[in-house]
Amino acid sequence: MVLVDARVGPRESVIEGSVVADLECDLSAPGDTAAYGRHPLPALDEWCTTVGRWGISPNTDVVVFDAQHGGLAAARCWWMLRAIGHQRVTVVSVQDAARLSGQACASEPPYPCASWQLPIATSDLVERVRNDPMWRVVDARAAERFSGVVEPLDPVAGHIPGAVNLPWAAHTDLNTFRSRADELLAGVRPDHTIVSCGSGVTACHTLLQLDRLGRELPALYVGSWSAWCRQDRPVG
Repeated sequence: MVLVDARVGPRESVIEGSVVADLECDLSAPGDTAAYGRHPLPALDEWCTTVGRWGISPNTDVVVFDAQHGGLAAARCWWMLRAIGHQRVTVVSVQDAARLSGQACASEPPYPCASWQLPIATSDLVERVRNDPMWRVVDARAAERFSGVVEPLDPVAGHIPGAVNLPWAAHTDLNTFRSRADELLAGVRPDHTIVSCGSGVTACHTLLQLDRLGRELPALYVGSWSAWCRQDRPVG
């Protein structure tokens, strides 16, 4: 088993046998913020090389954790592993991770994958469907950011017009999440659903919760608000 530490910022303790997934260096790559947001995906071959370097092959069990219910970067790492076809990956709390025993694995070849295996939405797709009643654009940011009351990270406050708000941090309890998701997504097909946030990180927590409920995964809008608000698009 490979234990992946996806905590953001200072780590109070090091969990023996874990490998570190850095949000800025491993789970995203430098890029054009206006085009791809603040946390663009790395090139597929680079990500597959990173996964292999961590000792992960298709038969490896992987456990990922961070300090915020998976919402900071663990769910992003989970999604990125699932997006290259790796099914044997779970997200746990840092407390549960501390009770596990990871092991330093020998480096493997790059993970075998020729294309991203999960749906990814572009800004143009979001623009086309955001007001379509058969589609739903879900924004996982906090309510005050969605409403435009505050915006600590991006140059414009507000949200994508037509989007609905499902704040990830207010719905870490699965039953609470299920109730709100059922309300917002009633009658909408998973392949007509797009999940966004600030920069495609915390949106992955929403995707993780949907997966825990046994539901098909919608598309991730990787650029999310950080790309949308820099593209001279409508603001709600």
